[in-house]
Amino acid sequence: MASGGARTAGPRQPDGAREFAAYVGGAAPRLLRTAALLTGEAGRAGAGTERPDGAGPVRGATGTEPATPPTGTEPLGTEPPSTGSTAPEPAAPLALALLRRALARTYADWDRLESGDPYDHTRAELLALFLRSSWYRRRPGRGPLAALPARVRLVLVLRLYEGVPEEQVAALLGLSVDRVRLLCARGVRLLLHPPSPGAAAP
Repeated sequence: MASGGARTAGPRQPDGAREFAAYVGGAAPRLLRTAALLTGEAGRAGAGTERPDGAGPVRGATGTEPATPPTGTEPLGTEPPSTGSTAPEPAAPLALALLRRALARTYADWDRLESGDPYDHTRAELLALFLRSSWYRRRPGRGPLAALPARVRLVLVLRLYEGVPEEQVAALLGLSVDRVRLLCARGVRLLLHPPSPGAAAP
């Protein structure tokens, strides 16, 4: 399972803000890719999240400079406002909006995370935001998992991309472990043997 790494506890200012910035610099690209897989969006899910020289995130990864926490005020399902960066806008605007809000919630809880893994916290917030958004019931874009039903897509991303154990996925989604196993197998089958264009949706 991907991990953002444990962190040391400390006051938010200034140490907490620096810790959060370092966490975002390492975790944001993967979290953005996870968000894009969930929403079914295609294209450069990680575009604009890292500098070419590897020096860290640029504007666009969270909507702020690395040392400044995200506000999370961008409305879901809309194109994020321009950040002033010369980097191309990412092709997954909803995923970026979801990530900004999830990171804002993680920052709000930063002092209460103690020695826990903030990556797990942000991923849980990302999942909750996605499930509550109208996009969950809408037709997704042209991403690699876009053709899958939303719940199958959720299970596949958590199990195969994020490596979350079946029991944890079941608890997150309110499903039985057997149901999670069935949905995961169904998703793999649909990816390996997609239905013909004229076939009915699964």
